[in-house]
Amino acid sequence: MMKVLAVLLAAASCSLVNGDVSDHKYKSGEHVELWVNKVGPYANPQEAYEYYALPYCAPETKHHPEAKETGKWNELKIHSLGERLGGHSLRHSGHDVTFAPDSAVKSESCTTKPLTAGDAAHFSKAVQHRWFYQMYLDDLPVWGMVGEMLPSGGAVDKKEKDDLQRLDHMGDLSDADASTLQPYVYTSRNLIVSYHGDQIVKVDLTSDPKSLEEVKEGAQFTFTLFVSFVQTEEEFHSRFDRYLDHEFFKHPIHWFSVFNSFMMVLFLMGLVALILRRTL
Repeated sequence: MMKVLAVLLAAASCSLVNGDVSDHKYKSGEHVELWVNKVGPYANPQEAYEYYALPYCAPETKHHPEAKETGKWNELKIHSLGERLGGHSLRHSGHDVTFAPDSAVKSESCTTKPLTAGDAAHFSKAVQHRWFYQMYLDDLPVWGMVGEMLPSGGAVDKKEKDDLQRLDHMGDLSDADASTLQPYVYTSRNLIVSYHGDQIVKVDLTSDPKSLEEVKEGAQFTFTLFVSFVQTEEEFHSRFDRYLDHEFFKHPIHWFSVFNSFMMVLFLMGLVALILRRTL
């Protein structure tokens, strides 16, 4: 039921936005805004922070903060009713994505300043507690991991796969477990946009394991986003079907919270019954 409600809210947000997104049809070369929504621990999606609360850098595009006339970096989106009901806080990513079905892979990069002790601590905490971030392109959400905890030297499976597949098998690390590992941050991401005709049907995000870099004070990271367009035979009307899939939206059930809520309901029912018994 909650998944159906989420899709209905997303559909409501689609019908209340302006510009090219109103009919989700794009011409070659038209801009497609990429929004960042939130970042937080995968095990507790209710704990969420703004994406740029982590010391990510602003992409070197026309939306960079120094480009005062054209810059939209971190600009708050005018939210639709559906987005407000969904609790979204979308901000401009700073990336300059254009609908380009016939073009080659496009990349955009930026380099951070040397990490301070505070910056390194922020990234380390995010990696240890399995933080993930969320982005939206043409009202379609994608998720990605901030990084990985690895033994010193960065031994990692070099096979690239969707970040959701990684997250489904990840658990939060205790301080004892983390003491033998080092935090590494993904610096290279691949955004694959599937289109049918002049409409975007599906968006996927993968992180390149070969781009993992160790988090430490003084380190500088060059973050790169690769954007590619691939043609698909999937129809536009079915693009939200994947979000109804159980395996796609699989989160662990917090049984303690469920039990706590159940006991609270019993307590309140007993309290009301006691009041009624004394007054009637």
